[in-house]
Amino acid sequence: MMVMVNVIMNVYNGMAQETRENVTISELSFVPTTEDDGKSITCRAENPNVTGLFLETSWKIDVVYPPQVSLHLGSTLNADDIKEGDDVYFECRVTANPQWRKLTWLHNVSVNKAMHLRFCFD
Repeated sequence: MMVMVNVIMNVYNGMAQETRENVTISELSFVPTTEDDGKSITCRAENPNVTGLFLETSWKIDVVYPPQVSLHLGSTLNADDIKEGDDVYFECRVTANPQWRKLTWLHNVSVNKAMHLRFCFD
């Protein structure tokens, strides 16, 4: 048995749409960035002949990316006021998905046991 299907291809706003009888399939391709992590993407269908009626569905984007690290002098310290013998501290800011599991401080490229920190989260 052979089934005939009418297929109409449209391009709308850079997205390919394929219509088969009364069904439209639309594809959107994009490359997510770390800023997209946790945001939602929504597909919404409307009929211009029926005002105010629509259907939509959303999906939360989960972008997996390696740790991004930034190191700063402690926020309450003034770099111009530091002199030999002063206590100083640093702030290490880490973002990652999945969440990072271990933080190690290095000094002169070797692990300094006095500065070794480890944080684990469940």
